[in-house]
Amino acid sequence: GVFKTLQDTVQELGHVGRTIDIFKIDCEGCELDTFSSWFHADVTLKQILVEIHPHMTTLFQWKSTVKLPETVNFFTTLHEKGYVITHKEPNIQYQGNGICVEYNFLLLSPEFWQSDKES
Repeated sequence: GVFKTLQDTVQELGHVGRTIDIFKIDCEGCELDTFSSWFHADVTLKQILVEIHPHMTTLFQWKSTVKLPETVNFFTTLHEKGYVITHKEPNIQYQGNGICVEYNFLLLSPEFWQSDKES
């Protein structure tokens, strides 16, 4: 099928410049390759709910490897953009025995990161 980027969807719906309170994405493995584009969509994402998938040679083949550099980049980037993890849990519904993990990230205000000395 044809897939749209978040930026395409935001523009199509007329949401440019708005705040999205909850952005949920479960794209069966695309998250580590596409997450940086989420921040080019001209919206503020207050919460990001995402399921992180390891690299799988074919969908639902549970002999997998972790995409370590991509995974580190994902978490580092979200932290640098002001997000914190507020929840995580393994997805144990399918035969992967929890190799996919659901995360909830919350965007904190920039003032949160300032020390008392800076304010």
